[in-house]
Amino acid sequence: MRFSDWEGYYQAIVQSMGYSRDRDEQVAWLLSGLMAKRRDRLAQIVDLKELFRGRHAYVFADGPTLEHDIADFPFTGPTVAADGATSKLLARGILPNVIVTDLDAPRMEDLVRANAQGSIVVVHAHGDNQRAIEEWVPRFEGRLLATTQSRPIELVHDFGGFTDGDRAVLLADHFGADPILLVGFNFDETDREYMSSLGDVKLKKLAWGSAIIVNLPSADLYFFEDVADQLRAGAAAKLASGGAGGGGDGGGTGATPPG
Repeated sequence: MRFSDWEGYYQAIVQSMGYSRDRDEQVAWLLSGLMAKRRDRLAQIVDLKELFRGRHAYVFADGPTLEHDIADFPFTGPTVAADGATSKLLARGILPNVIVTDLDAPRMEDLVRANAQGSIVVVHAHGDNQRAIEEWVPRFEGRLLATTQSRPIELVHDFGGFTDGDRAVLLADHFGADPILLVGFNFDETDREYMSSLGDVKLKKLAWGSAIIVNLPSADLYFFEDVADQLRAGAAAKLASGGAGGGGDGGGTGATPPG
């Protein structure tokens, strides 16, 4: 997603959540400075284009179904982990190609380890994670890419997105993945037990994330649990052509941005 398409979402999120755009941009400049010190270890845009373009991709969120979803399934194609999902993937022997994080995963050391083993880590700057950026960015030995939710600046990109999960989806879409399979995402009201365990702020963030994902105009989106059997039968190409249904809105319920 281009920033010109994302900015309207961002302005609404700032107003809805009470965030400071100035503060977001201050931390983005801090991250830009850290990226400048490690130019030889930055992921290149061309690498992500080559990874995703024209291929089906799996995006993993750290929802309550994740461990069940990833058990005994051969994930072929690009894989993107949203923050804390990384630990569960590593426990199953799955090294994600890309990790999207604002550096608040329960086991940050797992992200550092995955990065050293080859995962590209996309580090996100926002107004509340300056200390995490200062603490964790210097620990990563492998390739990094930096993002912000405000206007992109030197060495800091904006592909759209608010939470780790929807940023991961928009990143895969931005670089041409199609279709995109959502694994461990739990936005549906059928997941009431999980949703009731979250606080009001987290629920509001997830509502925004859901609205952003289901309104994605480009790639076809599918919830993994709805198409797992077809994927086991090698039907990813059929999904990409829309033959399995669903595309465009993820096959889930529609969502509108929270007020």
